Amino acid sequence: MAISGGFIIGAISNKKCLVDKKIADNVTLCNIISITLIAGIGIIGFTSILMLISANTSEVFFELSAFESNYLTSYTAPDRETTLIGTGLIDVRLNFINEDRKAYAQTANESVDHTDSNLNVPQIPMPNVTDPNLKVELVASDLKYPTTMAFVGKDDLLVLEKNNGTIKRIVNGNLLDEPILDLNVANKIERGLLGIDVARQTLDNATGEKTYVYVYYTQAIKDGDDMCSTFTLCNPLGNRIYRFEWTGNELINPNLILDLPVGPGADHNGGVIKVGPDGNIYALVGDGDSCWEDKYCSTSTYEDSVVNAESSNVPTGNPPDGRGGILSISPFGEPMLGGENKTTGILADHSPLNKYFAYGVRNGFGLAFDPISNKLWDSENGPGYGDEINIVEPGFNSGWLRVMGWWPVENAQPLPPERGYFGSKMVTIPNNLETFADKGRYSSPEFAWNMSVGVTALEFLKNDTLGSQYQNDLFAADYNNDYLYNFKLNEDRNRLDLDGVLADKVANNNAELDDLVFGQGFGIATDIREGPDGYLYVLSHIHGNLYRIVPK
Repeated sequence: MAISGGFIIGAISNKKCLVDKKIADNVTLCNIISITLIAGIGIIGFTSILMLISANTSEVFFELSAFESNYLTSYTAPDRETTLIGTGLIDVRLNFINEDRKAYAQTANESVDHTDSNLNVPQIPMPNVTDPNLKVELVASDLKYPTTMAFVGKDDLLVLEKNNGTIKRIVNGNLLDEPILDLNVANKIERGLLGIDVARQTLDNATGEKTYVYVYYTQAIKDGDDMCSTFTLCNPLGNRIYRFEWTGNELINPNLILDLPVGPGADHNGGVIKVGPDGNIYALVGDGDSCWEDKYCSTSTYEDSVVNAESSNVPTGNPPDGRGGILSISPFGEPMLGGENKTTGILADHSPLNKYFAYGVRNGFGLAFDPISNKLWDSENGPGYGDEINIVEPGFNSGWLRVMGWWPVENAQPLPPERGYFGSKMVTIPNNLETFADKGRYSSPEFAWNMSVGVTALEFLKNDTLGSQYQNDLFAADYNNDYLYNFKLNEDRNRLDLDGVLADKVANNNAELDDLVFGQGFGIATDIREGPDGYLYVLSHIHGNLYRIVPK
């Protein structure tokens, strides 16, 4: 926090100095004063963080995510570049502790592989699950900030590495040395290589059924070329979805099927994608908003920001541009037809609004289809309060920026000093929503956290391999607590089966989550997948590990 404080104080003093002097000759002096302040406070803060890390790494993660959400600070050593990024959700980085990841990953016997004897890092215990009849196994390690994964065969899966743009392959628990594919990605804050899914489909009757791989990433001319101070000079090419063919060893024949705008800021990109039971591709795309602080939007005002949009429930705002919702497209990038006589998109007949399956989404990292009802569920992240789990019907309006969870949004960019909504208002039907000629419909969340936990991945477990009590349950993960959750659904599969203190669909504090906690300590799970073997696989963003939950 002291590091962020140094930057904030330095920025304020610099601005004050320049305002007071108002002559160009004093700009250099002002900058020197500001840099001195930043360096002094920054060194103290950096030293404090190192002390905290040696004592308790998880506390550092919590501190950054809970209280410094959306702040970016950088530290550069002569031999490496280090970035601490606290988005409040996903991207807290401690690269300077272990750049090559090897000494930070558990081996199969739960020890630490100290490939560098001079590297002083904490022992990382294996994750745990609450069911005494289950255990956690380490499948693979040495991944670098993985985001999502998808199986291309039994004991054969592809994993995305966010910052490198590399798609790695794990076969029978072995991480192959060479990536399957290396893509050029912009990787600032929440940009990067973000989403993947796989499907066996027949897209051409002449060639028959093939395995197709869909990838969502922030495309750039070269890796990391958005890491500069002037947004207009280094904006990425776009947030894009490509369809590849999987030959069994290679990804070939890339086809661009969705091209979305990106910028001016670098967060709220979403990126999770799933191939639905209907064969369409569903992508959760954040609202693209980084305008909570002037430096992320240059001189733009709120009226010029991307969140001032009809898709964010501003009826007088800008037309939708593909962000702030869940999009549904065919494998060829065409809109999913709905509306009257199935001849138009769900909300409109023109692009890109005809691609929206849902809107009013701030940001999120979880999509999952119920294996029984085929209904889509999502997870969404609030601004310090109001994280959600929703059932998503066609035309669903999630309510942002009028409501998050059950609580009103009273400021376009609320960044509360602490997590939680502490007002007295609750909202069941928000006012002044955009309905797109009554084709959009708002519904309240099926579950909400008053204090944001940074909910991430979702997955349904359709098999009974872990026990019949878990079959067809919904599993979720979060950032701040590093929990895995187990949610049961009611018989009609249209809501979560909640009782006791959670009967109101709200977790007011962590104590109320106890009955939902299934596991803990996975190192920020950014993806959960059921494998072909029926076991639950969990991808650790911070540890760089792939875990599997199996019976004892």
